[in-house]
Parts: sequence; structure tokens; C-alpha cells
Amino acid sequence: MTRRALVLVLQLATSTFTSRAFAAGPYEDDVDASVGDVLSLRDSRAIVPLLDLYRSWDLVDPDRIEAALDAVTDDDRVSVEIRAYARWLQALARLRRGDAAGARSRVAALGFVRDWLVVGPFDNEGKAGFGRADPPEAPGPIDLGRGFAGKEREVFWRSVPAGVADLGTLWFDSLMRPNVNVCAYGQTFVSSVREQRVTLLASGGGAVEVWVNGEVALTDGAYRGVDVDRVAASVTLRPGWNRVLAKTCVAEGQWALALRFAGPDGLAASSLSFSSAPEHAAAASTGAPPRAEPREWILGALQRKASGRGLPVALMDLARYLRWTGGDDPDERLARRHALRAVDLAPTVENLLFASQVAEDRNERGRMLARAEAAGRSGRQDPELLVAQAAWTRTGPRPEAALGQVSRALAIDGRFFTAVLERAAVYAEVGMPLWALSEIRSALDREPAPPAALLRAAADYAEAAGLPDESLAMRRAYLEAHADDSGSSRSVAGELAARGDHEGARRTALKMIALRPDSVESYAFAAETLESIGDVEGADRMHQRLTAILPEDAAALVAYGRFSARSGRVREAVSLFRRALAFRPQDAELREYLDHLEPADRAEEELVADAEALKAAPRQRGSEGYAARVLQDLTVQTVYDNGLGSSFRQVVIEVLSDEGARRYQQYSIQYDPSGQRVDVRVARVLRRAGGVDQAVQRYDQSLSEPWYSLYYDIRADVVMFPRLEVGDVIELQYRVDDVAHRNLFADYFGDITFLQSTEPRQRVGYVLVGPASRSFYFNEPALPGLRKNVERRGGQKIHSFFATDVPAVVAEELMPGFAEVAAYVHVSTYRTWDEVGRWYWGLVREQFQADDSLQATVRRLTDGITEPRAKARVIYDWVVANTRYVGLEFGIHGFKPYRTSQVVSRGFGDCKDKATLLVTMLEEAGVAATIVLVRTRRNGSIAPYPASLAVFDHAIAYVPSLDLWLDGTAEHSGSGELPAQDQGVSVLVVNQGNAILTRTPVVPAEQNRRERTLRVRLSGDGTAVVLANESVGGSAAASFRDRYEAEGTREERVEQAVSAIYPGADVESYAFESALALEEAVRFSYRARVPQYARLEGGGLSLPIAPEVDLTRSLARVSTRRQDIDLGAPWELIEDVTTELPAAMRAAHAPQDARIESEFGLFELDVDLRGREVRVQKRLALRRDRIGRGEYARFREFCHAVDAALDQRLTLVRE
Repeated sequence: MTRRALVLVLQLATSTFTSRAFAAGPYEDDVDASVGDVLSLRDSRAIVPLLDLYRSWDLVDPDRIEAALDAVTDDDRVSVEIRAYARWLQALARLRRGDAAGARSRVAALGFVRDWLVVGPFDNEGKAGFGRADPPEAPGPIDLGRGFAGKEREVFWRSVPAGVADLGTLWFDSLMRPNVNVCAYGQTFVSSVREQRVTLLASGGGAVEVWVNGEVALTDGAYRGVDVDRVAASVTLRPGWNRVLAKTCVAEGQWALALRFAGPDGLAASSLSFSSAPEHAAAASTGAPPRAEPREWILGALQRKASGRGLPVALMDLARYLRWTGGDDPDERLARRHALRAVDLAPTVENLLFASQVAEDRNERGRMLARAEAAGRSGRQDPELLVAQAAWTRTGPRPEAALGQVSRALAIDGRFFTAVLERAAVYAEVGMPLWALSEIRSALDREPAPPAALLRAAADYAEAAGLPDESLAMRRAYLEAHADDSGSSRSVAGELAARGDHEGARRTALKMIALRPDSVESYAFAAETLESIGDVEGADRMHQRLTAILPEDAAALVAYGRFSARSGRVREAVSLFRRALAFRPQDAELREYLDHLEPADRAEEELVADAEALKAAPRQRGSEGYAARVLQDLTVQTVYDNGLGSSFRQVVIEVLSDEGARRYQQYSIQYDPSGQRVDVRVARVLRRAGGVDQAVQRYDQSLSEPWYSLYYDIRADVVMFPRLEVGDVIELQYRVDDVAHRNLFADYFGDITFLQSTEPRQRVGYVLVGPASRSFYFNEPALPGLRKNVERRGGQKIHSFFATDVPAVVAEELMPGFAEVAAYVHVSTYRTWDEVGRWYWGLVREQFQADDSLQATVRRLTDGITEPRAKARVIYDWVVANTRYVGLEFGIHGFKPYRTSQVVSRGFGDCKDKATLLVTMLEEAGVAATIVLVRTRRNGSIAPYPASLAVFDHAIAYVPSLDLWLDGTAEHSGSGELPAQDQGVSVLVVNQGNAILTRTPVVPAEQNRRERTLRVRLSGDGTAVVLANESVGGSAAASFRDRYEAEGTREERVEQAVSAIYPGADVESYAFESALALEEAVRFSYRARVPQYARLEGGGLSLPIAPEVDLTRSLARVSTRRQDIDLGAPWELIEDVTTELPAAMRAAHAPQDARIESEFGLFELDVDLRGREVRVQKRLALRRDRIGRGEYARFREFCHAVDAALDQRLTLVRE
């Protein structure tokens, strides 16, 4: 029987559905087919066509969808779980039609719990909260006055206001703040008239676990979106009250809980009642109940059918269910994984189209669409594929190119609404909203019953085109089918209020609340709307209801406070503002407004110096020769309980030279616009001759470094001063406030501030003002005369560091990073590195997941390889060859890597992305590895206390069993060639949360060896032909691979390198071995003609014994030093030079052999005259990476001695 015939038979069997008259439309057959599929499949597989049916809502007559759902629920042949889900969709359909009472009655008929006690939020950073037993899990009575240590504050059990959960879903998003990386508990009591076995069904926005009478009934640890009936268990309810406790944890998605008790028919279990009254805890059933038994429901059945070797249909069914119901954990992305497996087995156009929808990124989406096009070439063009291709093109660099694809789709089916909508979207994308509107108008004229999708598009494009009357009419028509669309309802209510239709605005706003009594956004908008039409009492009721539902939301309290202030209730407004600041203390704008209502002193005001007095005060000695001197540098950090805060600075600088005038012509203030605000209070110039000039300009500047492929959120607010003269003094006072709604790093605070710079400072101060309840850990700044103090003021603890006459740091060549030579204050809320490691592992652990494609890549790379070192080598080589370095350091991704699948799909990543990819692939290959946080050498070592995230600027991978460190950003280094910047530095080996602070090794000199073998054919006029063979291994090899990688510039660069040794040399030929392979030393040879290898002296020749090496000039130029020398990685140079003497010439003077060995290295020189050849062998090894300033004199002597030996020359005379 054909599919169409089957559908007709099934339609005849469902006469209620087929006998009704519906508006004709182009998607009727699709609806009929979906209903037919549901009624024929009947079991869990029917969920896909059922969902597809409901997803057609915006394209067909809604009456037809509701009739189709009736046909499903009325057919007893359809499985209980599918009919129950269809009834849930019926409730949602009633909401869409504006029938709140009908939706509530259908929810009640399904047995959803609607009476709740809740407590939270509790911490879930790194998803650690779900497996942790928090105090509410303990048995016993419920004391509403007993507090628990929650996230950011003490929390208590409280009742959910009546009506909030009437639609079956308990939205914790509407009940608690914060609502990111948190857990909460809901508790209810279920009364049963008899002992009965019922089905408990649960679903969470996030992970969920449910206990019945103290025993775990079901658990779903995946962090899913919101839906119903995800997991099920058979549980026993005893007569009387039964205690039900549910826990749900969320990361960053929707946060909710849906729980119901069902009987054999999938509807509400009989003879049950619910209550949230805490006194029922004492009467609840005690003793061990019969064990709950897991019950397979829709998700479980789909998973079972897709498991093992799963057929493509089963894999795609599961993928669609996860995608369409929000059931896919965003960190696991199983819908994508299942879809990719399905298209590998059955690469049909339909499967590939769906795979493109769940693709990792735009690149992968394009590849799936290209495969779909190839798969469909044998048949007629598919309009759905053409529309999908058009949508992909529209988001690219040439959106207008999508018009051709859409036109081909419409040529196939002129009433294909998605193609019409896509063509309008293209017009809108290129800035032509009237054309977009015209496209939709034409489609509306053709349809007797326009679908909701076209009405919504018409409203949006009319609004964009500046046609408010048409936009309002279209949006009101759209709301007939989509009354639950809060965005459109807000638009309509706002427009009606602006037009003076107060009653229409009121009805629209209040209907939003009736349809979504759990939406705090609806209450906030209703309050705003009612106030705008003069209904102050109604607005006040909305604010009261909102703050009763969500008492800890700072935004709601601020809105209520501003409303109260506008209503003349200033005292009430101040109280609300203070409550808001308790929940969001970083709200700088609110603090300023509150200061306006009730002025209060800030901590920094008593510390600010009078710049005029500083200008007139005597100067410190020792400032001569500097470009400027700092008269005052004050930093006041205010930190709140959540780790956010504000930073105030006063900087007063005197210009001492023209260089100083140029340097301080502008001053940059660094900030993150996504979460910080800059307030410049003072920016002025105190002229030497008297008078004051204000700053003339401010502008914003990106601090991204595209030349290094690094892109940041961070920007600079640049203050421009008028022309400065020697003797002028500039003063800045500014504040950088954290204004983000939450701390991306939980409640962590860390800061490193330098007390010294390369200019002298007359006064310097660092003050930290924090809550007395929090512990802050500080280093011991190495600055003589530093005054430290700690005091308590009310609920605050103030730590201060002050110093005067602070000397400048003298910059020297090859000195260590600034943290080693300048005094600094380092503060952190972490005390131990173990705490840092645990938090960081919780942040990143979900990113270490290998999808099917990456698993296949690892298998291919390691096929036949058993030795761990060899596996590490091939994986490392693959990563550096297939991912280029690009850093997208936006938001939390300044610290958190992107998913490995995303990194591979994009083909790029930064250091932590590449380290994560390396670790994931190594683990997949059976080689244990871990990500490592690094403080690179250029920044200088830092004291190990306190522990802090502020220390690190890089990430690499580590293989403990091999003691192997791998830097995935070193794209020209082999797996055994750790870059010098990574050697001998502080690192935090994260080790899956069991962190260890250690140091990376410094590679010995012999592993960083350069060998050079030269044969010199010397002529009597001093010219020579040089034949050279060179080999470079270790850390230095990377620079050679990088320099000579491009064949187009290789010849020029070889000539440059040879000319640097032999000026004027002409390179006649050259060759590189192994195509610069990563895992081999760089080996190359060349032949060069040198115009002056030897110089003419008294009829003879004088020539060097080897190419020049001048240690003193490059490493020990000055007689004394204040700082250590950082040499980078140790190295060794071995040269073997054989010179063929010209005819009729002999050696008159040969250099002496030499051997110089010290604690710093070794130099050996061996000269051998054999017939008409002179062979000079030289070995120079620097075995240290660092020279202490106390060792400098001895090191300089070593350099002098080596240079003296190398200064010897070979003298030739004529025979």
C-alpha cells in the first residue's frame, strides 16, 4: 500500500478529523500525512510526526492542528505515552488560542503538581551541585524560619504564590536569582486515599532528581531544555500524605521543573490531592517504601531503538526528538552526533537537511547542504533544500545571492510559504523592508486564511518600513493564532497605549498575565503599561505581585522603587533600592541614584589627594633624567560579596621632558564594555605657569590584536589632553564599575596591581574594601618602607598598602618579566591552588568531548600504533597542522575553551582551545593527559601565594606518563620542542580538578643544538666559495621552519641569512631536507660565493676561524647590572669549518686551541693544519637559562674569554 493510500485509510478511520471543514492551504497534505504517521506508528516512534504536526502551527489553519490532536488523543490504539503527550500539546494549543482556562483544565487532567514549596538557589559551579547533598535533602520537619547557606546569600523554604504553577511547569527562572549555575529544591505533599502504584513522570530545565518518601525515584542528569514526560518511574503512594522532593540544577539554560502522577491511561492518577503546607511533613509516610522501578517512556524507548548499531531511522528519530523538545544537553550535543551517524548510514536529502540544522557552525552547515544537493541531483529539485541553501547564503557575505535559490524554490511551488518568507528575509537583510513587505503582501492576497507566519512577517516588515497602522493590524491578526507570543503582545499593548486606546492596552497586558501567570516579564510589562495609561493602583498591584513571585530580583526591585519614587513614595523607594543593592551591589547607576536621594560618602573620597598641593610640594630626589614622575597613584578596589565591584583610581603625573609630554598626551583606561562602565570624574592639566585646562577629547579604542589573530572584548577609553609642556601636571580621577548581572567566575575576585613602574612615584596606594564576611589573601609586596594596615568599618574590612618615594624600575636588556623586578600587590579570594583547580575544571570539563568524527580521526591517526609516545606525536602533529591560531577571547571564553567539535569544525582556536583538543584526542587514544595553565616567561615569575586565576596567560597540555609538555599553538615546533617561553615557568596542572602548582623543565643545551659544517674554497684574492650543511634542533628549530616554510620567499630569506654571516654573498644553490618536517631537525645546505671571506694584509690573507659569534655584545654589553639576565632556553652551537688554502699560499699563523668551562657553559676550540687544509672545530654551549645579577661579573668574564678565543685569525702568506 502506498503512503498516500495509507493516509486516506487512516483518515477514514478518524471521521471526526476528516469531516470538519478547514481553510484550504498548501500544507494540508503534510498535516494529513503527519496524522497518518502517528496513527500508524502508535508507539514512541510516533512522537516525531506528532511534533512535526504541532510545529506546522504557523503554516496552517490552527483549527486543523487542534482537530488533528483530537484525532490522536481519541484513538485508543495509540500508545498511552503518545496520547498523553498529545494532550499536553492540546493544552499548549489552547494557550496559543488565548484560552487560559482550557489550558489549565487540560493540565490538571494530566495530574501535574501545582502546589510547591521551594528553596534555593544553591551553588552549581562546574555542575558540582547536582551530585552534592544539600541540607534540604535531609528528612525531618520543615521550618520556614530555618536558613540554609545558599549561593550568594542565606535562603529559606517559601511557598510558591498561588497560580504561578497552574500550567504544570514550575519555572525557577521566575522564582529565584541568581539563575545561572545553581540548584534548587521543590517540595510537595501528595495525599492518596489508598495505597496505589502510579507512574511518576518528570522533566527539568536542567538536571533533575526526585525522591518519594525519602527514596530516590528517578534521576536525569542531563542538562536539558524544558519539556514534559522525559523520564518515568513506577512508584508506590501510601495512604495519607506522601512527601515528594525534587531537585533541579541548571548551568546557563532554562530552569524549570515539570512533575506529574499518572494512572494506567496516562492521565492524572485517581484519588490524589496536593498541598504545599509544611505541616504535612510530620504526617508524611515513614518507613522504607517499596522501591521505585524505572519505566520506559518516550525518550527511553527512542534511546533503546537508537542504541548499538542503531538504524538510521531510529537515530534520526532520537535526534529530532532531542532537537525539537529541547532535550539535547548543549554540552553533549547528542542530536548532532546521532544525526551525523544517520547521514553516514543513509545520506538522504531529508536526513542531510536536518543534520544541517544541528550543525556545529556555519561551515559544517554548508558542508551538509552541499552533500544534500549532491544527494538530490538524480531527482527533481527539492524546494526545502533550496530554501535551506538560501538561508545559509543570506547569512554570508553576499546575501542577495540567495534570491536565485529562493526563486527556483517558488518556481516549483508558488505557495511554498517558507520560500516566500525567505525571499522577504533576503530583502530585509539588504536593507529593503518595503520590498520584504511587498513580498508578504502578495502572499497574503493569495491566501483566504493567511497563516500566522505570514501575518507575523507582515507586522515586522511594516514596522521596519515605518507603517505603524499596518503593523498593528497584522500583529493583532497574528495574535488570534498566537495569543501566547509575549513579544507581539507587548508591541500591541504599547502601540494601543500610545494611540490613547487605554482599555485595549489594559486588556492586552492583563491577558498576557492570564496566559503566563509564571512570567515575571509579563508582570513587569503590565506594570509599565498600566502606569502609562494612568492606572497607578493597577501598576502597584503588578509590582507587588512581581516582587512576591521573585523577591530576590534586583531589576524588579529597582523598577518598583523607581515607580514608588515617581509616585511620591521616596522612603519606600529608598527601601526598595537598598534591597536591590543587597542582591546586585555592582549596580553603579543605582548607587548614584541612591546617593542623589540619600548622599553618602564613598571609601575613596578621604584618600584622594589635592593635585594642586601635590604640584606645589617639594619633589623627591632621584627624578632627574626621567620623562615624568608620578606624584600620586591611588587605587581603591571595592569588592562585593559576589566578587564584582568597582575600581577607583587617582593618577597625578608631572611632565619632566618633551618625551613625557608626548607619552602622556593621552591616557588609556582599559575596560570590558560587556560588563563594565567607565566614569571619568576628573581629567585636567594643571599648567606650570598657573591655570587649569580640561581634557579636550575622549574616544573608544579596540585592544584586539588582529596581527596576532587575537580578538578581545576589552577596549580602552582614551582621554586626550591639550598640548603638554614640561612642568605641567595632569590629573585623572576615574572609576571602572562592574555592571554585569553576574560574575562569570562565580564569586571569585583576583587582582594584580604594580606599585612600581619605570618612572619614580612620590606616593602610591592600594586599598581593598570588601565585606568583612569574606576572606581575601594577599602576597607580601617586596617594597621597602611599605605601610600595611587592616581595619573594620561596620560590615566592611579595609586592607591598605601605602608607600612614598618609590624608586623607578630601571629597564635593562634581557631582564626578566616585570613581575620579578617590580613590587606588586596580588590579592585573591582563593587561598590554595587546589581551589583554583577545582573551579577551573568545573568550568571546562564539559568541553573535553570527542564526537564521532573526532573519534574516527583519532582511530585513523593511531591505527597500528601502540607506543604512547608515538600516539602523542601523531596527535600533536595533526592538531598543529589542522588548527590555526586564532583567539576569540570574548566573555567567559577568555578563560573557557570552546568545544572540541567546534574547534575542529572551525579549523582554528587559541591556546586553551588547542590544549583542550590535544587532551581530548590523547584521552580518546588511551593516553592520559591534562590541560595546564601557564604563566609565560615574558611575564616573569610570581610568588606562589595567593592562588589566583590572574596569574596565567597561556595554556598547554601535559602527558604525565611521558613527562611530555605539548604547546598546540607552537605550530612550527615538534612534539618534543617545547618553546622557550614555556620552559622553566610556573604552571597549574589542572589534573581533572586535583591541581598541582609546579614548574616546567628547562631543556638542556644539547637538546637545542645547531650544527654547522662548512667547506671553504678560498681564493688568493680573498674571495671564497662556501659549501654549508646545517642542522637545527630543539626550540630554535621552530623559527627556521616558520622562516623557510613558504617556498615563494624561501630563496630570498636564505640569501638574507647567508648575507648576514658573509656580507655580499651570492647564494648559488640551496636545498632543504624533509620539507621542514616537524618531528625532525631542520637540515639544509647551500653553496655561496663570498666576495670577501678573507682580507688582504701585506700581500697575504687574514681570515676568521669561524663565522662571528660575539657573546659580550649580545649578552653582556654593560659593565654592571641591576637585574638578572633571562637567556631563554639553553643552547649549543657546534661548527666544523674546513678551509682549502689557495694555491701558492701557506699558513703563517694558526689560532691556538682553547677550552673554557665555567658554571655558565663550555667553549672548545680545536685547530688542525693538515697539508693544504685548515680544520677548525668549535663547540659553544650556554647551559643556563638565567644569570643572577650577583653572577653577572663572572658571566661577563666568561663571555670575554670566549670572544677573545674567537677573535684569533688565521694568517696566510705566499710561498
